[in-house]
Amino acid sequence: AVILGSWVILMMLTDMWRKTRNHKSNKKRFAALFKFSASYYGMTLAHIGFALTLLGASLNTIYSDQRDLRLEYQQKVTVGGHQFELTEVAKVNGPNYAAEVGEVKVYKNGELEVILEPEKRRYFSGGNVMTEAAIDAGFTRDLYVALGDELDARAWSVRVHYKPFVRWIWLGAIFMALGGTLAILDKRYRRVRERSAVNQPVATA
Repeated sequence: AVILGSWVILMMLTDMWRKTRNHKSNKKRFAALFKFSASYYGMTLAHIGFALTLLGASLNTIYSDQRDLRLEYQQKVTVGGHQFELTEVAKVNGPNYAAEVGEVKVYKNGELEVILEPEKRRYFSGGNVMTEAAIDAGFTRDLYVALGDELDARAWSVRVHYKPFVRWIWLGAIFMALGGTLAILDKRYRRVRERSAVNQPVATA
């Protein structure tokens, strides 16, 4: 699937390069890109979008990691190449709930990358308990941390998700939608529809 997705993207870019090969200078070749029809750009975007979705789904399935951990304070656990460290859990009062807010430091190659603050809320009305996961979204990966129950004075249950390339799935869908829209807006298709309407025989009584 990864090879197929990469091949589709490469073929689309190669086709655009081939269509401008008669322009010798880079400046003229760049200007020629704006002369392509909307339907051509729509087709290219849709194919690249399909490839991105395929790559995102494949890589996410292969490399995603999920752990349910017993995490003590100042203990580091590695998930998906990142080190997660629970530094503290503070009690915070909201407008209609009492919350326990964790502070989880995430390290990459020994350097602090981000601080996540997952919450566990207990609402005053009804006593419902809700978990608010902390999310750090990126182009190549998403990190999710959810705070569970307090196990003892020094440890909490924590759920950690490492989701690589998950944004590529939605980015591919956006590209496909934009490609379809561009193809619909192509003037040539509108002219064909207009000619068909004019040439359509009129029904007689």
